[in-house]
Amino acid sequence: MNLPVLDESAKASCLAEEIAEDLADMHCETFRDYYPTPGNNSKIPNFQKNLAKCSIEINTTTDGVIMPLCVPKLNHDVLFSNYTKSNRFTKYLNNSKYNIAGVGTEDDWMVFIVGTNSSSANFSSSSSRLAHLSKPHLLMLAFFFTTLLLFFN
Repeated sequence: MNLPVLDESAKASCLAEEIAEDLADMHCETFRDYYPTPGNNSKIPNFQKNLAKCSIEINTTTDGVIMPLCVPKLNHDVLFSNYTKSNRFTKYLNNSKYNIAGVGTEDDWMVFIVGTNSSSANFSSSSSRLAHLSKPHLLMLAFFFTTLLLFFN
């Protein structure tokens, strides 16, 4: 993997948390319904409401990718493997154009969002360095990606 350095985006994190919350009661089998796609993902429950809640303007946000994943009990090994070994996600995670991220978790669901600081991402108004995060799940994900890089080098 060729992971770029990612900054946390408050807007992307807000959206990831809201989506994870809305997916919490869904069965993992529905995971396939939420294939990661750049831009608008209208299959996600309450998507428009959550965009408004997080102050994201979808008409000008085209450089963001929402990657929901369901793993029973958020098993770290399975979660890590799914995000790092599946082309479903790695094609976005390896893309150096993405430089901001947001993560949300709820029950068996994790939602990872990547985006750009460009005007077409509308996530750019509030970001901070990933190293300064206090959210344990973001640090956990960063740790997993780092471990993977060390393992395969």
